[in-house]
Amino acid sequence: MDSIEDIQSKKKTVSKKQFPSDRKLHNLLRHVPVVLFQYQKHGDGRHSFPYISDGLTKLFHVRSCKAPTDASGFFSKLHCDDVGIVIASLADSAENLSLWQQEFRIKMERQYWIEAAATPILLKDGSYLWSGYAREISERKVLEQDLRKAKEDLMRLIEERTHKLTKANTKLHALNQEIREEIDQRVKLEKSLKESYELLSLLAANLVFSEERERRRIATELHDDVVQHLALCKLRLDMGLKDGTPSRVLQEELVGELVRTMQQIRRICYDLSPPVLYDFGILKALQNLGETMTQAAALQFSFQHDQEKLELPNHICTVLYQTAKELLTNVIKHATASQILVTITKSDELVRLSVTDDGVGFLSSCKKGFGLSHIQQRVAFLKGNLSISSGPDKKTVVTVEIPAPGPN
Repeated sequence: MDSIEDIQSKKKTVSKKQFPSDRKLHNLLRHVPVVLFQYQKHGDGRHSFPYISDGLTKLFHVRSCKAPTDASGFFSKLHCDDVGIVIASLADSAENLSLWQQEFRIKMERQYWIEAAATPILLKDGSYLWSGYAREISERKVLEQDLRKAKEDLMRLIEERTHKLTKANTKLHALNQEIREEIDQRVKLEKSLKESYELLSLLAANLVFSEERERRRIATELHDDVVQHLALCKLRLDMGLKDGTPSRVLQEELVGELVRTMQQIRRICYDLSPPVLYDFGILKALQNLGETMTQAAALQFSFQHDQEKLELPNHICTVLYQTAKELLTNVIKHATASQILVTITKSDELVRLSVTDDGVGFLSSCKKGFGLSHIQQRVAFLKGNLSISSGPDKKTVVTVEIPAPGPN
């Protein structure tokens, strides 16, 4: 076995073979475009560079060294706008013992941009020692500046082109509007010339259009109510059949659901032409609708209006009546309310219908539900507007505004 002296001799030999000498390390770092350094900040305010490698040391106005070198020369060369930034970042790095990384400028015969990064440690004597690297990034900064300028030029060019396109589009829109107005005038002229000869055909066309519009409304009612109930029955029946023969309870529930669907179909048939709407007008129809629906639900109902007699075209009356009915249905089903107020007013510009309840309210994210999109479509068809004011545990106010018809 080897003696202790032999083992120690072998360790020294291996160490000399594995690690290069300081001279070799300096020769290697001489050709690397970075500066390796150690920066020490003492408790008495002094600061020094215990070590600086060869390379770009001329940028720091200090020489490469193995012995501590005062760092005042380096800080005196910092750009006046960057001194505070560098000192503050070093203080923050020392306080948190976190990586220090900073870009700054050095003013000598010309200005240089430097990027530096170092890791701090706290020494026993209370001083802080950073070990890291620094390199010149002046060329990169020039490229970044050129890139920003190119980007600004590009954005300016885009704005100019956009302005030209917008101007051309405005002219095109104006020309298109002129063409449309001319076409409208020609159509009106042709219509006026043919009115006396096509009166019967026009009346027939209006009748067909009215029938088609009513068919669409009926189809919408059937789709939103009856079809949905039938689809629910089918879904529950399919689920029951998967488990074998549907249970007696499920059969009774489905029968009850079908009975309710039949009643709903009867209600739709009745609602296709509510007699009170056409016989007594929209005011009496809304009051009768509210009293009937709220009485069945044991709710307190109030109706307010600012007109003794409100005469509106039939299509507007129908939309207002159906809208109020759907809103009242929503309140009864979802609001957990005790009072409902329906208000209708008319000015020279607008007919306004609002339904207010003191229920639980709902979030704005739920405003697309409860059939409100269907109401929105109806109101939009008349160039109207639907607005909702609500929130959790707050009263809900749904308002529909429709342009008031002219005297003719």
